[in-house]
Amino acid sequence: MRIKMQKVWFKDGKLMTEDIPEKKIYWQGLTQKDIDKAWEWAQKDSRFGITRIESFAQAIEAKLKEKNI
Repeated sequence: MRIKMQKVWFKDGKLMTEDIPEKKIYWQGLTQKDIDKAWEWAQKDSRFGITRIESFAQAIEAKLKEKNI
């Protein structure tokens, strides 16, 4: 079976599409070590009115983006 996926967006009022190669269609999750490091980062960066939950969410989002480029 072949999987076909496209990125679709609007640019200057036009519908744009881009084929995503099959080898790039996957999901890589976080290990417990990744989660622990993100929590440590959130604990240290919870100043300036940002809650630890927000910092933790930002750290998780950053790690997932890093792993799933």
